[in-house]
Amino acid sequence: MSITPRDDKNKIRDIILADKYIVEWLGFKENEISTARDLAGEFDKTKKYINIYEKPNESTMNPKISLSVYQIDILAANEKTKITEVDLCLEQIRLLLNDAWATPVKRIEVLGNIGNITTSKPSQYQVGLQVGVYSQIFGKPHVYDVG
Repeated sequence: MSITPRDDKNKIRDIILADKYIVEWLGFKENEISTARDLAGEFDKTKKYINIYEKPNESTMNPKISLSVYQIDILAANEKTKITEVDLCLEQIRLLLNDAWATPVKRIEVLGNIGNITTSKPSQYQVGLQVGVYSQIFGKPHVYDVG
């Protein structure tokens, strides 16, 4: 089992894609859910986007546990219907990911709501959420080991 941001981002994406509420009811398409910070092309006001990307890691009190931090941004046109869909999607992602397991030794936890993210264009609406992936580090000597 590897501990890589790519694996974590893909697992978070898979959890989101497996949710029928987000995909079928809110209408988020597979090609609109990315594991990159920026959009692959120009912003299309007819689409809604979810971007999953790394943030700086945080330390934990336990030397055998690492905490990788990821931000999830949800972006759409600044229109009443799309704003509602983005906000509902944010809430559903929070429920899906809080205390979820990426693997038997990697737990996902919601760290906090970023809220409304100021964008450079008034035609866009964007909100965000930060999640952490706690991973056990195998092979690392325990703090109390002396030999």
